[in-house]
Amino acid sequence: MKFPTSLYARSFPRRSHNLRWLVSTLLVALTLTAGLVASLGPAQAAAVNSRLSAATSIPANPSDDSSPPPAQTEPMAASYFDTGREGWRVDGDVQAGSGVPVWLPQAGHPGGHLRAADDVEGGTWYWEAPAKFLGDISAAYSRTLRFDLRQDSEMNSQFNAPDVIISGGTSALIYNTAFNPRKLWTTYGIPLSAGAGWMKIGLTEPISTAVGVRASAEDIQAVLQDVRNLRIRGEFENGVDEGFLDNVVLGGEAEQPRIDVLNGLQTQLTLGDLSLLMEFPGGAVSETLYLRSGVSTGHAGPEGMGQMGNSFYIDAYTSGGEQVHQFLQPFTITLSTDRVEPQGFHIFSPSLAYWDKGKSAWEAIPTVLDPATGLLTATLDHLTEFALFGALQDEIFLPLMTR
Repeated sequence: MKFPTSLYARSFPRRSHNLRWLVSTLLVALTLTAGLVASLGPAQAAAVNSRLSAATSIPANPSDDSSPPPAQTEPMAASYFDTGREGWRVDGDVQAGSGVPVWLPQAGHPGGHLRAADDVEGGTWYWEAPAKFLGDISAAYSRTLRFDLRQDSEMNSQFNAPDVIISGGTSALIYNTAFNPRKLWTTYGIPLSAGAGWMKIGLTEPISTAVGVRASAEDIQAVLQDVRNLRIRGEFENGVDEGFLDNVVLGGEAEQPRIDVLNGLQTQLTLGDLSLLMEFPGGAVSETLYLRSGVSTGHAGPEGMGQMGNSFYIDAYTSGGEQVHQFLQPFTITLSTDRVEPQGFHIFSPSLAYWDKGKSAWEAIPTVLDPATGLLTATLDHLTEFALFGALQDEIFLPLMTR
């Protein structure tokens, strides 16, 4: 099968939070035509695809069988807020400086949750975890930090800042999620491991301007051995806003992400070097379904296409363990590839694709690019194994002219 091509060249900077698109219009004089490089042939494209696929070493795809979801991991610490604040506080220009959020017994995700209102005095406010999330939590390495966020704002002046900050005795870790929460509950699952996107900073480095260096496994483990503070960003809008928090779980899962009949689902997943936001509308299912996801082994890409990041699977199950593929209404997957490296070549026209088991081939899914943010959004009505591909193009080198 053939994926479409376009005239837009993309590059993926190592430290860019958003996928940045480089649109290059090359005006080449007739005297320089000898400097153009010929297009890649099928053999070269296959070699590049082989090199990319070799970088992914993952267990077999759970989506290849119909077994029920695995048992959940027992968390090291959790706050579900069904009976109170559980010691959580807020820090920054919020709640008139009291440091105490409001506990609400209903309308959480589900049950009780916390709310805090921005004072609109400058700065960025954060949720602060109580003692049960602090100390030596090194056993959480390679597990996850999960939480649910919601914001109430105009959603027209969003800004970026470190979304999670874990401070240790000598250094700190910061993490930037690919998507801010929506007005409906958005679930986040962040791996506590190297390669997930954690950055290491000094304790005296200003958080608002912190960039840091990519954290190694040793860096992360060193901080987790002596956690002094754990903060989750609560403010995302320049202007009046409120933030909401629910289901903070360290080293396990609050519950499997679920799609319900009335509210659908909004959840952010980090799957290898890809981040994605899944948004199911209410009415997409006739009964509550549970999701599981992960990185997959993948399959060889279409000829002339380069795979961007790893393949991944998303499965849905009923409470009885029956696997469900098709949905009553379409849903969207929005992808951010901020951690995908360019691998030394240009990729054009990125598109999400699904693996068609019957045809043993990748099938393209219509994918929309937002040039302002570099995010890719695909609309579909089924779950299976997915991958992101782009058409390979040769790099064009112009002669260096000096005088």
